[in-house]
Amino acid sequence: MLKIKTNWYERSRRIFINKLRENPKMTREKWDKYAHENCLFSALTLEANILNEKEWIKIAKKDLSRFDCMVKKIMPIVVKNKDKKWRLNGKFIRKNKKIPKTAI
Repeated sequence: MLKIKTNWYERSRRIFINKLRENPKMTREKWDKYAHENCLFSALTLEANILNEKEWIKIAKKDLSRFDCMVKKIMPIVVKNKDKKWRLNGKFIRKNKKIPKTAI
């Protein structure tokens, strides 16, 4: 039987981005509940890996939400142009298409 290595951080991050696209107003509590039910990393673990030291200092000084800062950093910018086609990082996509691994 062939065993496949699973990088749980990358898997959690990819699923987090897809869930964020489905519901852009997702809260930290909703993600933590979903992550717990599906054996994924919590928001705190994702924050610790995604945000760098300068961002942590900025968050501490301005008393910002770490979760909101993380969402702003990794949320892909999806723009609808005049032809009603959706773009992600310059490439046309279907609206309901999941984010590919290469876009992360």
